[in-house]
Amino acid sequence: MGIENYLFNAAERFPDKPATIQLTRNCTYREILTGANTIARWILDNKVQRGDRVGILLDDPAEYVMAYFGILMSGAVVVALNTQTSSRTLLDIINDAEISLFITHVKFIKHIDAIADRIPSIRAISVQGLSAHLTFHGSIKITDLGKILDNEHRRTQAWPSGSPPNDADIAQIIYTSGTTGKPKGVVLLHSHLMANTRSIVRYLMLSHDERHMVILPFFYSFGNSVMLTHIAAGATMIVHQSMVYPKVVLDLMHKEAATGLSGVPSTFAILTATPGVRQYAFPHLRYIAQAGGPMSPKLAGVVKNTFSASDIFIMYGQTEASAQLSYLHPNDFSRKPGSIGKAIPDVTLKLLDKNGNPVKAGEVGEIVACGPNIMKGYWKD
Repeated sequence: MGIENYLFNAAERFPDKPATIQLTRNCTYREILTGANTIARWILDNKVQRGDRVGILLDDPAEYVMAYFGILMSGAVVVALNTQTSSRTLLDIINDAEISLFITHVKFIKHIDAIADRIPSIRAISVQGLSAHLTFHGSIKITDLGKILDNEHRRTQAWPSGSPPNDADIAQIIYTSGTTGKPKGVVLLHSHLMANTRSIVRYLMLSHDERHMVILPFFYSFGNSVMLTHIAAGATMIVHQSMVYPKVVLDLMHKEAATGLSGVPSTFAILTATPGVRQYAFPHLRYIAQAGGPMSPKLAGVVKNTFSASDIFIMYGQTEASAQLSYLHPNDFSRKPGSIGKAIPDVTLKLLDKNGNPVKAGEVGEIVACGPNIMKGYWKD
């Protein structure tokens, strides 16, 4: 059994509790689970085998979570794609991962349509928002995701008749941004993601009472980690994955009594520069978590002053580590500005020279990490 158990356990304990809160709707754990079950059945009906890859290109948070766990429940592997994509990028990743099925929204179908004759591995696509007027030039089978989620399977929580994964199976392939070359597929087993989730739940002291403000996209490794840790805890995610209108984020945090907030440095630069931000009160905000790049001590100080009642965890990680490697405890926030802190539970960090020897204090070295959250390797590499 793998990380799909996080959703099963949360739905069993808190069936009517909101798993996701959005501007337009809320979804309970029961609804997320039944949606995931239905998607798993659709995947199995299309003869996907254990270990086959299934792509997700969705920007609706609840539907994304359903698709993510539905893929895992079927025994397949998640390949989540950046919604700021192009036909060229999709062509490369779909063919590299040999994706069998694809789950997307009608707004993205134009990218698939442009490459339909060059992605032979894809057999079927499930499209949210599908209309009768859609023109698709490929021979790939197109199904209405909305109808799938509304059909009779949505009334049952029975396990789909597939082969459930175990913790040694591949759960997910996350493609790097390609800043140093061609994007690489980071292969993460269920055990890797479970180890990362356990460590983060432990040092952030997450519980089912959390109401976390989610700005990060779930296809991003940091956002993926936020999603898994909060579902594992049976918590609620308040989701608005856009910083175009930061006041909307602040309003949601206030209205929904957010207890946590995660972001990258640009997230906090935008929020702290939003006019009127200091007029908001966030009495329930317990902590802030930052990763995704170095945050300057100056910006860190501004964040601390803006959200004065909150603990701030400065974190460091990478996709290859599922994604966290270290954190700076809030008690050391002022004492060690600029530090990435210490290794997360169950991870060992060393600073080594080019010959693999530990460097002396004050010398520059390469960070080397060991732990149960470290990737299996790069896909096909």
